[in-house]
Amino acid sequence: GDLRLLVVWNEGWNNSDVFPAGEGGFDAHYANPHAEISHSLRYELGGQPMHLRWGGELRVNLLDSTITTDETATVNVAGFASHEATLGVVKLTTGARADRQTFTDVVVSPRVSLVLAPGGGHQLRAAYNTGYNNPNQIQLFSDFETAPGARIIGHTDHAPERIVYGEVGYSGLLAQSLRLFVNTFTYRMKDTIALNSAEVLQTGLSFYENNSAVDAYGFEAGAELSISTAFKAYAHYAHVRLTAKDDYPYVANNLGSPQDKLSAGVQYDHSSGIFLTSDFQYVGETEVDRVPALPGSGSPFELTRLGSYAMLHARLGFVPVEGTEAAIAVMNALGDTTRHFPGGESPGP
Repeated sequence: GDLRLLVVWNEGWNNSDVFPAGEGGFDAHYANPHAEISHSLRYELGGQPMHLRWGGELRVNLLDSTITTDETATVNVAGFASHEATLGVVKLTTGARADRQTFTDVVVSPRVSLVLAPGGGHQLRAAYNTGYNNPNQIQLFSDFETAPGARIIGHTDHAPERIVYGEVGYSGLLAQSLRLFVNTFTYRMKDTIALNSAEVLQTGLSFYENNSAVDAYGFEAGAELSISTAFKAYAHYAHVRLTAKDDYPYVANNLGSPQDKLSAGVQYDHSSGIFLTSDFQYVGETEVDRVPALPGSGSPFELTRLGSYAMLHARLGFVPVEGTEAAIAVMNALGDTTRHFPGGESPGP
């Protein structure tokens, strides 16, 4: 088998002059060192290929900022294992992961998937996955004012966010040059962590809390066309609908997520090493609960509509030798000015 060791140190700084307005901006320094060790073993059982992988992970999150207090290093220790068995035209994958963070209990996340490949370029698959999100540093240690008399406070008494996800999909080749795929899915997010803005009306304080479940369902479909060995094109559409109970604190339509997304593009690779790519993206309208620049009395959030927008990116380049390239890129060629993550500023142009 193969033994693999990965050690990474991520570090960065972030700041804003306008958010949060009640503090006159913020400065933050963060670091995220982590290490992973894993062992991979391939073998045969009854003449059928098998693949076993197992290992462990250690991750540390560090934060020092002007909008948090009493920051403590959060440590996550994890163990994981997965097994892949190929039985003729069927591939069965099973796995599980166990995590323990400084402020949470042990979380076990199993998963299983089944792929049927009868031949002719066709494939059917079904999957069941579970996952989690540990509370982040802002949810744990935040302490800042969005406006005079409206303060957001973090705490360490959170349960991890959990997700249960299921999907069924198909992909297939048609005429040896056109690949189609379609996928339907549903998932439930439990114990999602969000601010309870109603508390501001009573106490002037808002706390991050675990909340009732969010349910989602949707589908995606797409096509990939190989016109020649050098020229390819693709198109992809996705739709998702999210719902929650009336007591869920985030009231934006579809919980702030666009319902519709469309992407399409072309790629040209010449034998001389010259290449050209162009990618188009359309995101449907939505609305978000945001923190306005000048919050009024009551809730610190403001329901704001975000219109649909479209973006176009392109790259023209040359690959002189494998592993190297020189390229010119044009980003946002359509000049879209939508602010995707509005904070203290107003969204839009």
